[in-house]
Amino acid sequence: MSDVTVTSLTNLQNEVRFGAGKTLITDEPAAVGGDDAGPDPYALLLAALGSCISMTTRLYAKRKAWPLERVTVRLRQQREHAADCQECQHSTEGFIHRIERSVTSKDH
Repeated sequence: MSDVTVTSLTNLQNEVRFGAGKTLITDEPAAVGGDDAGPDPYALLLAALGSCISMTTRLYAKRKAWPLERVTVRLRQQREHAADCQECQHSTEGFIHRIERSVTSKDH
């Protein structure tokens, strides 16, 4: 089980506490009113997803005894207004988040 505590600091910055005394700072870019002191929430979400994909790929390759030196996961998040989505069947309120990913690997 993982516990994370997020505490607001100054402006839009937050301190994120996790694990045994580990911390990181999150923030928004200066262009949207932050101080650019750390990753924004969307970057953290993509980092978590990319880390999961990379770790799962490495564990699978290890279990199969496949040679694997490196996994690179590139992710990009885009969001559009649900009202602009022709495919939306349930709601036209809020946003549709689309995450694109590519995974490449390098073997020994």
